[in-house]
Amino acid sequence: MARPDTPGVYSALQAVHLVKDVMAGQHAIPPEAIYLVVNRARDTTLRPDEMVKWGKDERRDFPPLAASIADDASVELAVNRREPAYYSSDALRGAAKTLGNLLFPAAVAAPIEAAQAARVVKVGPVRVRI
Repeated sequence: MARPDTPGVYSALQAVHLVKDVMAGQHAIPPEAIYLVVNRARDTTLRPDEMVKWGKDERRDFPPLAASIADDASVELAVNRREPAYYSSDALRGAAKTLGNLLFPAAVAAPIEAAQAARVVKVGPVRVRI
């Protein structure tokens, strides 16, 4: 998650460095599971594609753009009212759904598989649905 400005690009580059270089031996995060989400994009900031280009100029393995969230005043209003911002912004909801589909592709196929009959195996007092 990064803002579309110079500090945001550098923060994203530092995050990529941390995940891919520093933590590489500690956690098995595959490169295809790392995405960039641009938050609070507006006319006066960098465009998301400019951010990706700048990041790729610095690191060839800079993550691809998954979603871009426009700066929406209703998000700030909802947060100030202590309400979930997710329900007040279509842009935020759309980006969250896109990112969720990228990170959890099996969840998209789950409703189709749920329609099929599940097999239940008893393991002692516990029943496991397969």
